[in-house]
Formats: sequence, C-alpha cells, structure tokens
Amino acid sequence: MFRMRNSGFGLGLAVLFAALLTGCPRAPRQGPQLTSFTVPGGAYTLDVPAGWEQTWTESPGWRAPSELQLAAPEEPWPGYVTITVFHFAESQRTPERYLFDQSRTPAGDPADIRTGVQEIVVAGRPAQWFEAAVDRYPPLGMSGDKVPGLVRHVIVPASRGFFVLRYDAPESASTTYLGTFDRVVGSFAPADMGEPVARDTIPAGEYEVYTALFGVKAPGGLDSPQFFESVPNSRLVAGRTMSAEKPANPEWPGDVFGPLDPGLIKDYQAKNETEWPLADRIMVPHLTVISPEELDARLKAALRGPAGEEENVMGLRGGFVTLSRVGFNGAGDLALLSAAMTSPGAMRAQYLVLMEKRESGWGLGKVVMEGLIYH
Repeated sequence: MFRMRNSGFGLGLAVLFAALLTGCPRAPRQGPQLTSFTVPGGAYTLDVPAGWEQTWTESPGWRAPSELQLAAPEEPWPGYVTITVFHFAESQRTPERYLFDQSRTPAGDPADIRTGVQEIVVAGRPAQWFEAAVDRYPPLGMSGDKVPGLVRHVIVPASRGFFVLRYDAPESASTTYLGTFDRVVGSFAPADMGEPVARDTIPAGEYEVYTALFGVKAPGGLDSPQFFESVPNSRLVAGRTMSAEKPANPEWPGDVFGPLDPGLIKDYQAKNETEWPLADRIMVPHLTVISPEELDARLKAALRGPAGEEENVMGLRGGFVTLSRVGFNGAGDLALLSAAMTSPGAMRAQYLVLMEKRESGWGLGKVVMEGLIYH
C-alpha cells in the first residue's frame, strides 16, 4: 500500500549496513521479498519490502526533508517497526549538524548513543552510522506507558545536503527486521551518484570561532557596544557571508584593538573580498544557518507585516546575524571577524570582533561597533 502525505516528519528512526566493510554486527539476511522503488521526483531508488505500508511525504519547503516511511505489517503500538528515508536537499544542511542534534535529547541532555559513530560505505560513498536508545511514546490519541526503543541512523552525503536511512524498533524486538533494513540500505542508490559529495569551502577552524562567538557573554558597562548582546544570543544565521568594503584608511582598523599583527588584517581582508556560502556547521544548540533563498523569502514576508510573518514559519521577529569570514594571525591565537545583527524594519548593527584563543578555547577579546542603521 502506498500513501501520499503532505507534511510531517514521521516516526522513522535509524540504521545499519555493510558489516563486511565496517565490522558492525550483521543481522541474518532474511525477511520479505524486496522490489525496486523510485521515489517521486527521482532523488533516489531503493528496494522496499513487499507487504509493508509505504507513506511518502513531499518536503514542505526549505530545511524540512522529504520522507519515505516503510511500516512493517501487523506491528501495532508498542511493537511498530519502521524504516524511514529522509532527504535533506538544501545545500546549507550538513551531516555534521544532524549528528550534533541527534547527540542530544530534546531536553538538552546527552543522548544514549550505544555504538558511537561508525564509518561505513553506502552507495560507494563514505557514510556513518550509529545506534541510540530512545523512549517510545504512544501515538497521538492512544494511551499507554512509554517503552524502550532502539534507533539506528545511516547518514549518507549528497551533492547537496544529505540522506538519512533510519530503523526504529522496540528494544525487545530490535533485531527482528534488521536483516530487511540491511538489504534496504544495501540497495540505496541516490540519483546524484555521478556527482561529488558536498564539500564546504570554509575550513573547520573558522567554524570553531563562529561557534565560540555564539557562546560568549557580551561585555557589560561602557565596554559593551550598543545591542551587541543580541549577536551571541541570536540563533538564526544567514547562509552567506558578508563581503567587507575595502577601508579607505590604510591604517584600518586603527588602534581600537591595540597593536595587531599585519598578517591578521591581511588574512581578514583577503578572505572577505567576496561573499562565501556558509553551511550549518556552527555547533550551538538550536542555532540554524538558513539559505539565502529562505532568508530572502522571510524578509519579503516580514515586509508584509504580521500577516506575512504568520505565513512564514519562524519569521524573523528576533532578527538574524550575518557573519564575515574569519582572519587569523600567524600564531593562530587571534581571530578577526565582522558580525551584523539585523532586525527587519528596525535596525542593522555591525560589529568588528576580536577573538582570543585561550587554554579553554576561543574567547571574546574585544568588540567595537562598525555601524548602526535604523530602518
């Protein structure tokens, strides 16, 4: 049976594959007959088990994935078993962010990862898998106590975004359909198999500085530039860096930070001659890097007022941050970047930020305001 669904994320969860390649435990190859199936839109083909209910959910837009859910027959609550394939097609989405989010419970506590993250190969690509213990709750409209479950995730990179294949089962019967899941994962064939997987052009060291920026405490008193506290408190970041205007003053930025390594200024200016795509690799809870297309749509909705905001999920009421690339000194212990806080219809404040690398990691050195515009 095949069903179409317009929205929702579904209950599917997790993964395993390629024991011969990884040494992870392999379930016996048994179970229902499989038939080849291509999802609507053709993003991937895989083998699906006969007799399992199929539910397809088209992506409702932006960062939400499309979803193919396969449900084992005659397995009602609490014993339901599902295999789900998610396709996160937006270029800003990253496997690293998925792993970061899955390593925490909704309450922010560390998730119960049973296996660690393991390297495997899926569809000829380097991929990852892990297994987590979860609590399963009754579906809406049903009563019952929570029961322990196990979820396996297989994360496969793509030329844009990534795929996740998940296996969700009660812990008491978690191996029952692992053979079937193994076969489904082994058959997975994304349509972009001839294309290289996504590679971020901004190195990890700059993302470490971005991550630290969103964890700093703004300086108080006279040392705190107006509105700067909104930058580290923000959880919405534009998916393209700003380009810095070439300063008319060759002595820029002057003595606001004290003597600076000329190499630091040169590195900052060279990296910011143009804009760069920024991926969702700023590892801060609940922080999102949104694509330029989504940001543009949200800005247009915000300009239409409250009615437009209601049409646009999340809106931009709290504003968003735009970042520059990060320049480093020769020793690698000083970092310079710009950060702008924009509140649509209100103001845009831009800051020049100096970060210092200490024993505990990157910390805030000093920040000065570069400009303030009221809309």
